[in-house]
Amino acid sequence: NNNAANSNKSFFVLNRNQDRYIREFYDNGRKCGGKLQSQQQHIIQNFVSNPLLIDNYYFSLRAYLLIASVNPLIAYYHDGFVKVSLAETDLYPDGHPMTSIINDKEEEFSNISKNNPLIDQILMRRSQFPQQWSFKQFTKYLLDGTYISSFDWIDEHLRMEVKKAMIHLLRMNQNSFIKSSSVYELFGIDFMIDYKFDLWFADYVQNPVSEFVDPELKYMIKRMLKDHFEIVVGLTRSRIKRIIDFVNSLAKEVETDNIFEGKIYLRDLDRRRTEFEMITQNKWEEEFVVHKKNRFQLIVDENNHSEMRYAGLLSQDCYHFPIIE
Repeated sequence: NNNAANSNKSFFVLNRNQDRYIREFYDNGRKCGGKLQSQQQHIIQNFVSNPLLIDNYYFSLRAYLLIASVNPLIAYYHDGFVKVSLAETDLYPDGHPMTSIINDKEEEFSNISKNNPLIDQILMRRSQFPQQWSFKQFTKYLLDGTYISSFDWIDEHLRMEVKKAMIHLLRMNQNSFIKSSSVYELFGIDFMIDYKFDLWFADYVQNPVSEFVDPELKYMIKRMLKDHFEIVVGLTRSRIKRIIDFVNSLAKEVETDNIFEGKIYLRDLDRRRTEFEMITQNKWEEEFVVHKKNRFQLIVDENNHSEMRYAGLLSQDCYHFPIIE
């Protein structure tokens, strides 16, 4: 997957020669992250040959990832929705699935001829069958079909696995992030699920807000945008408060003999610069902490040096710092 969000050819299957070349180039993973290797960014995983289907239709699961801060890394998870394909699996030409069919725009059916009868079936299905499901609807479908034994599966398995996958994606890529306290981004992260209920990363989408017909999903998106605004603004206000306090403390320390020709000269300037760099790193001030009703769930906070740095979802084997009891 190379620049997946910006290409219609997000996925491709490696043949044996390509697989052999990549294994040699990365020395079977030992050279991942190397200077030469970092110039070619790919996400490679096994082909999912046994995808879970909804009544013989492909589907993908989207969840939302808010990178609220990269200095330090602070990230949140939010529920998304299930996108159901418009064509049955046995209707794909040559047996090859076309990811564009999961999209909801006719002009994106790039692999289908306009003369193909599949188009008529797709458009008919769109008018009769909901293409977007909430997580609750999806879980109910699995429960009714006896795929799962309890509605608690959504909390005890699905959300936890999605969160873990997001954390690993963040840790894999955070060295390339712009280390600026004003940078944030909201992503849609798409996954597939196989018949063993293993989760597979599929794609990421920038500007991921979709149009919905279902009232529940419409409300979810509206509420999500409001909640994400609260988080981003809260961190900004926290940072501004510390800057104002810092400037006021400097003003109190300035003496008359530190002013020359209208310029202020500060003692220990290097120390002051270091202090300023520290206070402009993102962290919460008490009066701007996220409200409990906010539906985003914290999954990464690198201000935290306990096991809750990653919301308690990763084992300590993943940590590169000593745990503070």
